Amino acid sequence: MDFDILNPKGEVLASQKAFGDFTFTGYLRNQEIYSTLTIDVTGAPAGDYVLRFHFNDINSGKSATVDQPFKIAAQ
Repeated sequence: MDFDILNPKGEVLASQKAFGDFTFTGYLRNQEIYSTLTIDVTGAPAGDYVLRFHFNDINSGKSATVDQPFKIAAQ
């Protein structure tokens, strides 16, 4: 799994490859997965952002992308 942090214009501000490595084993083809992820954005300025996760399937070579908008409030 990789992630990017983007500004509202879609510009990548930070990213990390191979952020997480998850193994799912089963006898039936999985249709969905659940994972809890924590990213520390301490020190980032107030504003709107998008956290983009890239879930990469090693077996098929396919990737799924999920965007999670978030806001850091001014203090």
